[in-house]
Amino acid sequence: AAQAGQGNWRQKRLCVLVTLDVKNAFNSLQWPVIDQALREKGTPEYLVLMIRSWLSERKLLVGDRMTSMAVTCGVPQGSVLGPMLWNVAYDDLLGMDVPPGAHLVGFDDDLAVVGVARTGPLLEQLVNPVLERIDNWMTSRGLQLAHQKTEAVMLPKKWAYAPPRLTIGGSEIAISKHLRYLGVILDTRLSYGKHIETVTSKASKSAVALSRLMPNTNGPCQWKRRLLSSVVESQLLYAAPVWANAVNCSVKARTNLRRPQRSAALRVIRAYRTVSDEAAFVLAGMPPADLVANERAKIKAKMSEVLQRGERPLTKAGVKRIERKKTIEEWQSKWRRSTKASWTRRLIPDIVRWVERTTVRAPLSYHMTQALTG
Repeated sequence: AAQAGQGNWRQKRLCVLVTLDVKNAFNSLQWPVIDQALREKGTPEYLVLMIRSWLSERKLLVGDRMTSMAVTCGVPQGSVLGPMLWNVAYDDLLGMDVPPGAHLVGFDDDLAVVGVARTGPLLEQLVNPVLERIDNWMTSRGLQLAHQKTEAVMLPKKWAYAPPRLTIGGSEIAISKHLRYLGVILDTRLSYGKHIETVTSKASKSAVALSRLMPNTNGPCQWKRRLLSSVVESQLLYAAPVWANAVNCSVKARTNLRRPQRSAALRVIRAYRTVSDEAAFVLAGMPPADLVANERAKIKAKMSEVLQRGERPLTKAGVKRIERKKTIEEWQSKWRRSTKASWTRRLIPDIVRWVERTTVRAPLSYHMTQALTG
């Protein structure tokens, strides 16, 4: 999508992303389809029969009277083998031959079609046959697409173009300004602004709920507070390598990311809401979310680069240590140039020394926080 938007207005191409929803996917996959897929992969016959025996003779209790019903299809959810069998059967779809300019992307039962062409009519000619083949593949294997839930978004769009008319199963696909795929909200400009707004709103609600468990006086000790606050960070930084570069170009996005993180940091250090975000992050030992997002993007890029070159793979833990050191250095540089929290910065000029202290032996108390924040 990013490559399609490069160049001048004559060179730019249209890119469309279509997401497909499979009805009751894991419970509808037919067992003969699994058998056939396993045999095509060269699985020994005794293993195929063993897996069929494992799937067979299952019953489901339904209703108030716990009526017993035989299970004749699907893979057991919650099992280790279930997702693997689904992937084996689904691999045939992802390996389908598609024309140049079309790509299939899948994770579990979440399937997406990406099409790139110069004009809207060319996109129709490219994507619609692929969608029809996918629909037929699903039907032939006892699966069914929810045509009404199929969504599409243009990524990125030109200033002026004729929108493609995409259809599947006789239903026209509405082209939206944004859609959610694998938990990430994609918009027409790939700015991820809508995604940032959504995750910050969700994280803010979590921070408010967790604040009731962490009063300024009494309550959990500092390391437990830090553990609770990680819930907020996890929500904020989901899929960070995807949208980190976009955040660097938006002051609003960085501000939105820091707002719920600041609320969590205040509860960790037992501080009042008048304490600045810079001081709260330093005292809590929490690097700003935008810096952590960039760190994770660099880790992913570094690991991918090493694999592409065929070099001896570095351990992910080693790469994390290197990038975390760089993040702390950047954080230290910003802390030194900050115009806020002058009293706290005077007492704690070195972030590394403060963060690496032993929290158990030198925990932050309510009164110590007041002294450090002025």
